Amino acid sequence: MEDGDRDVLQKNRMYLSRNIGETQIYNVVNGLHSQGIFTKDDMQLILSEPKTSSKVFQLLDLLVCCGPKAFDEFLQVLQCCGCGFVANTIQQQLTDCEEITKRLTYDDDNRIGLVVAPPGFGKTEIATAVGYMMKDRGNNILYFPLRNVKLMTTAAKNMLETIGIPVGGDPIWQITQHLQSLLKQTVLILDNAEDLQNGDGSLFSQFLEAISKNARNLVTLITSRICFSKRGAHFDFFVVSLKPLTDEQSLLFLKIYNVEHKWAKRFSPFNVCGGVPLLLKITASFLTQSGTIDPVELHRNLQKCKDKFLMGKHPDVQDLQCHLEVFYNYLPPDIKKALSRLAAFPTVFTKREAKIVLFGDESELNFQFVLDSIEKHSLVHGDDVDGCQQYSLHPLVQAFCVTSSENQSTEGYTSAIRLFSQHYLKLLRQANEDFISTICKDAIKQYQLNKMNIFHALMAAANDECLNYYGLRIATETVNFLAKCMNLSEFLSVYEKFLKVAEDRGEGGLYSECRAAIGFKQVCFHGYKDAHDTEAMANLQEAHNRLKSLDIKNECRGYCECKLGLCTLAAAEKEKVSSLLAQRKKEKGISLLAQGIALRKSLARAENAGKTEEMLVGGGFSDLAMAMYASGKYLAAINIWKNICLVKYRRILGTHPFTASVLDYLGNAYLKYDCPQEAVKCKRESLKMRRFLLGILGSIAEAMENLKKALQIQVHRSHASQQDIKRTQCELQRWKGYAS
Repeated sequence: MEDGDRDVLQKNRMYLSRNIGETQIYNVVNGLHSQGIFTKDDMQLILSEPKTSSKVFQLLDLLVCCGPKAFDEFLQVLQCCGCGFVANTIQQQLTDCEEITKRLTYDDDNRIGLVVAPPGFGKTEIATAVGYMMKDRGNNILYFPLRNVKLMTTAAKNMLETIGIPVGGDPIWQITQHLQSLLKQTVLILDNAEDLQNGDGSLFSQFLEAISKNARNLVTLITSRICFSKRGAHFDFFVVSLKPLTDEQSLLFLKIYNVEHKWAKRFSPFNVCGGVPLLLKITASFLTQSGTIDPVELHRNLQKCKDKFLMGKHPDVQDLQCHLEVFYNYLPPDIKKALSRLAAFPTVFTKREAKIVLFGDESELNFQFVLDSIEKHSLVHGDDVDGCQQYSLHPLVQAFCVTSSENQSTEGYTSAIRLFSQHYLKLLRQANEDFISTICKDAIKQYQLNKMNIFHALMAAANDECLNYYGLRIATETVNFLAKCMNLSEFLSVYEKFLKVAEDRGEGGLYSECRAAIGFKQVCFHGYKDAHDTEAMANLQEAHNRLKSLDIKNECRGYCECKLGLCTLAAAEKEKVSSLLAQRKKEKGISLLAQGIALRKSLARAENAGKTEEMLVGGGFSDLAMAMYASGKYLAAINIWKNICLVKYRRILGTHPFTASVLDYLGNAYLKYDCPQEAVKCKRESLKMRRFLLGILGSIAEAMENLKKALQIQVHRSHASQQDIKRTQCELQRWKGYAS
């Protein structure tokens, strides 16, 4: 064995003993025996050791005495035996991993670590290796990829769903509380956080500050292309900046991936791949998988990139597009086209998704061959997630395919993103239809499973001249559904985009519908009692005025009139003294509500009307009942909700978030009208519905608040039995368990 290889094994002796497990050591020993490195006597000597760590030490002692191929064979066997992360970290990365694990402690000053590097430098691999090392020390690991996540609310929802906690009304508070309540020491890994830092940086910093100060059993490792500002971060953190691999480390890297020594020696210098792990990995894959490639020509073409590669404002920020173009040009046309198609997916995808959405014209066998070929060239990465194989393109590779769409890969990516958008917009339209029915739970589940792809499809359609009108129509059709499923920031980003599309196309009616959609979501955010003097009312008023001037009598206009009427009446009721202005507001509010309900009724009577139009009539009456409730006319509100809204919703929707909301409103009205038993009955049924829907769309905070109200009614205002009171208390405790 060469002296350099022997030194590597000696340096990593303790790391190897800690990270090769009991089952893996048997596989490694057998693998080395099958390759002729170890004899049977060597095997027996190693496996006779009592402890796993001592078996590893004995293996290393024997290995350094073997021939010159022993080191390379050892690294390859590690890859095949489930110890790929061990092989990969026996490089420059090991030093970084050890530094992180030493510094990442549960002391106040070292609870958050940040790994910073340009793309392609192996941040995810470092995070994965640290996760394994910390897990071996008895820590729990929570890993969350944040690629393309720009909103803290979205990040929090994704974390909760991954852990298995139903998402409530305030997901950031929920995940913060959960992390603060952990009883076992846990490592939180937030991978590729740069989009979140650029998007919701302030909220992200507040979240990190909260968990660093209050989550006593948690340490956090973040990977990102950008560092935190010391001024903006009100929490302690340390930074590990990844550097390019040295020539020696690059040589070792290529050997791990089974590159012949003579070629590894030739491709390892800095002026070929710049010490960037991603480029080295792709190089190794092309050299070992593509028999038709001339290594000399590939080496010459990569060297031509060095001038552009080294240009940059910072020595660690290099342009990798030139290198990727070299590899891309070596691919066969069918593989190029397939790779450009796969770039349409925003993050991960399954084989089935890709086949249905983008490769419907390919046979199953051909598609599998193409996917395998791309993976063997290290241009797509596969992971087993809960028994399902998921694939993803490295962000750099995806960005290259997208930016190259203007020239050679136009056909692949441009046609693919259109196919992608059309598929997921159709899925959204179907989910919207199912939502206004008795199978709403299935509709919401479909959305949750595909939400990132649906969002990506909407945004891509808005940017595509050939699809923006189609996307605009679907966005306005599905507003009730998306308003229920999307958070405010996501919703606004979609509808503000389509607002511009409608304006540019001169579509006055659709422009008004987008404006009304924005106002709709803002009313939900502010609440009807506080929405009157906000941008929500301004948006609804503008939409209503435009529709009226265009003489368009559609559901959007009916909605605007109902919500404007409700918010105007609520604003009048908030005024402390009766005045002429308040009276005029009330009259205006009642008039608008009456107009909205009348319009919705006429639309429901139309020849082509369906269940949606009938349901929306119930929605108009629900707004009227809410206005009565705000005015203190509780009996009138009860009669409307009970005899009109609830009857329609039960028949059309069944168990549904809208039905649960009406029951909740009815319970509040009964309580105000001093009918506590009826209030408890309505609250219980509302909670039962929410509980049924909770796995997908429940609000824990709202549900717990309703239970508390029911308990207060039973204890203080009704003659409930001790058994009923105890049952409510037990139910409240059970819901608290969901939130913890």
